[in-house]
Amino acid sequence: MGLTQVPGKVKRPDGRGAPVRIRFLVDTGALYTVLPERVWRALRLKPMSTAEFGLADGTAIVRAVSEARFEIARRTATSPVVWASETTRRCSAPSRSRPSVSW
Repeated sequence: MGLTQVPGKVKRPDGRGAPVRIRFLVDTGALYTVLPERVWRALRLKPMSTAEFGLADGTAIVRAVSEARFEIARRTATSPVVWASETTRRCSAPSRSRPSVSW
């Protein structure tokens, strides 16, 4: 089984500002899209809530959750997004929130 990546754009849910181009690792069973801190900062996303995630090693982490608008293959939709710190990126991906987009 291989990994599927797709190019796309992500922007603020209100449509303001410039989009950020990014390659997404697709996981059709994902509930969230994980975005790196640099993308959160570029889009000036603000946390709307927090959520707890269980990592593959059993560790629990709490991360900020917001929403963003995605454009992939000329389709546009919003999705909840999770803030990925450098610590998160060095660990196994959260089991409920692998870097992905579900369509």
